[in-house]
Amino acid sequence: RQMCIRDSSMLSAGWSGFGGSFLWLGSRGWFEGTEEKHDEFYQGQIDEFRVWRAARSAEQIKRDMRYMLDGNEPGLLFYHAFDKYV
Repeated sequence: RQMCIRDSSMLSAGWSGFGGSFLWLGSRGWFEGTEEKHDEFYQGQIDEFRVWRAARSAEQIKRDMRYMLDGNEPGLLFYHAFDKYV
């Protein structure tokens, strides 16, 4: 099951989008032939992006969302802290 969660609030569940070679952050993206298209641009700020191997409970998310990760936590597939690049 795939879920999109922001600050421990579920935005959507059961949607697909992680099955391909691309993942767009900040917009919806797709290809028409070889041309890359974007729309629905995110209006806000993204501090970090985490992808976990398994779904995390709301309690786990609330408990851990204020802490920077090392990047080698068990079950963590991907972690990117955007503040390192600003």
